[in-house]
Amino acid sequence: MAGDVRTGLPDIGAYEFRLTIPPVADAQATPAQGAAPLDVHFSGTGSYDPDGTIVAYEWRIAGVTVADTAEFDRTFYNTTEQPVTYSVSLTVTDDKAATGTATVDVDVDPPVDGDGDGMPDYWETQYVSHGFDPGAWNDPDADTDEDGSTDLEEYRAGTDPTDPLSKPPSGPGGTQSTGCAPGAGGQAVPGLCLLIAWLALGRRHSTAVTRP
Repeated sequence: MAGDVRTGLPDIGAYEFRLTIPPVADAQATPAQGAAPLDVHFSGTGSYDPDGTIVAYEWRIAGVTVADTAEFDRTFYNTTEQPVTYSVSLTVTDDKAATGTATVDVDVDPPVDGDGDGMPDYWETQYVSHGFDPGAWNDPDADTDEDGSTDLEEYRAGTDPTDPLSKPPSGPGGTQSTGCAPGAGGQAVPGLCLLIAWLALGRRHSTAVTRP
C-alpha cells in the first residue's frame, strides 16, 4: 500500500468536507404594542443565509400558519379587559433545506372604550346606523337584534348585534362566529380561544385584517 513518505502513514486519498450553515431568521413587528384593534406589519426581510439563499418563509401563531411571504399585515383583537401577548414565529428555509427560527411578541392592550359602556369604540362605530354611539354611553344590557343575547354578550362573543341569526352559543339557536365559548362571567377565554376569535374576525373583516 502506498504511503506518505513524510509521515509513513497509509495514503487514504483526499476527502472534502462541507459544513452547511443554517439561515438566520429576523422577525420584526411594527408596531409591537398598542390598543386593539391593532394593525401590525410583519417583516422578515432582515433574514439572511451565510452560505446560500432563503427560499421559503413561514409565519405561525400558536402552531397555525398565517403567512408564507417575507412580509405581511395583520390586525389583532383583544376582547378581554387585560393586555394579551401574541407570540409570532418566523421560520426561514434556505436552498439546502436548513432552517432558522425567530420569534417576535405583539402586546395587544384592551380596546379604547371612551364612553365606558364595556363595548369598545371601534366596535360600536361599525353599528352606528343601528343606534350605537362610540361617543355616548349605550346600555350594554340592550338587545338590539332581539335574539335573546345582550349587545355586550354579542361583543364578547364576536357575533353581530344587529343580526338575530348571529348570536353567542348561550343564545337560543343561531350561529356563533368565533367558535369560542365565553368563560365565567361571559368573558372571552384567553389563549387559544383568543386565537380562534382573532382568526374568525379576520375572515369577517378581511379588508381590515390582511392588506397587500
